[in-house]
Amino acid sequence: MTFVGKWSRLTHPRHFPGPMSSWSALIGCSHSNEYHMWRYGNLASLGVQRLGEWGSTSKLEEEMRKQGNKVLNIIKMPGLWWGVGRSVIEFRADQTHSLLSVMSRIVPSPDWYVGVDSLNLCHVNCTWKNEETVDLFPLDAGTDDGINFISVNARSNPQQPIRRIDTRLHNHPMSSFYLPDNDAIRPFAQIKIERLGVSGSCLRSNMKGPFPPKPARIDCQVSRWSSWTPCSVTCGLGKQVRGRDVIVQPMHDGIPCPNLYDYKICDLQTCDDNNNNKCLVSAWSTWSKCTGTCGIGFKVRKRTIIRQPALGNKTCPKLIKKRRCRLSPCQKDRGRASAADCVVSAWSSWSECNRQCNRGKKKRTRQILNKAKDGGRRCPRLQEKRKCLVRKCPKK
Repeated sequence: MTFVGKWSRLTHPRHFPGPMSSWSALIGCSHSNEYHMWRYGNLASLGVQRLGEWGSTSKLEEEMRKQGNKVLNIIKMPGLWWGVGRSVIEFRADQTHSLLSVMSRIVPSPDWYVGVDSLNLCHVNCTWKNEETVDLFPLDAGTDDGINFISVNARSNPQQPIRRIDTRLHNHPMSSFYLPDNDAIRPFAQIKIERLGVSGSCLRSNMKGPFPPKPARIDCQVSRWSSWTPCSVTCGLGKQVRGRDVIVQPMHDGIPCPNLYDYKICDLQTCDDNNNNKCLVSAWSTWSKCTGTCGIGFKVRKRTIIRQPALGNKTCPKLIKKRRCRLSPCQKDRGRASAADCVVSAWSSWSECNRQCNRGKKKRTRQILNKAKDGGRRCPRLQEKRKCLVRKCPKK
């Protein structure tokens, strides 16, 4: 088996984070149809999560070893230091272990990887394949909500099913795969399987027909398009959006879901000349759900750039706002008394001005009555200052 990395600035100019791009160690196995390392539409195991997020193979290898005779040969290959390169390894398969599954993390990324799931090394007539080549596209393990290669950790809550990444998956201009006018993503890598030797056929001696049928392929089904939203601007060029929902998720190598969002340009009355040169942004979205695992989380709202500012004008305003929100207490705090916020006294009276003439300062304070505990709200500031002017000093 040869793993071929095909990820570079030349091949993927819009989906390339720079010289830090590389591949983690590749891990997989030859196995029977009673075991699946990972599956489209299913939730990732802890081992798959750790490989997708950290590139760690130890937990996934432990999971495979616990499968006993369901797994024949565990495959481990060193990672590639660059996005382009190749690595070769030999492995064994037999009559009862004729399926191949492998995966390698895309580095850097939130939880993205490439791989194959239960690739059958046998033909339907129970003879071994001479060779097989599979293009590998980026997959989302569904355990981290990051939308670009260098996103900070953002645990998916709840965990999402494993899915293929397309240009509309995250639907945000900051996403590493956002291409509103193009759906095509080139393969990031490739697996090439070549048969080196044969001992026996694919047909197990204890297998007798009729054989159980393969599960039926289920294609993705989506709803009808919604109505177009109002134009995003009140003058000039704007954008309208419509969407649709997934009714049936694809399974068993079914056709993947198409784009769920569609855009078109709307052209309203001409804007004021001065306004035409300024950056134009959309309205703020609604606040997202509180994200995090426990304790303090974050809500986010976003807006997008509709028109870039003309040369010489100021840059666009910020496009993302965050604010804190409270989640359920963390595990280590459960069983304790309920969280208590900090309690402070009322403000004292303002002090006298610290200068007898010209501008000075005066202050007031307050005291802590009860400290915060078990994740309660922290104490506010305990001192305030403001300017004061008693009288002007006489001139010398």
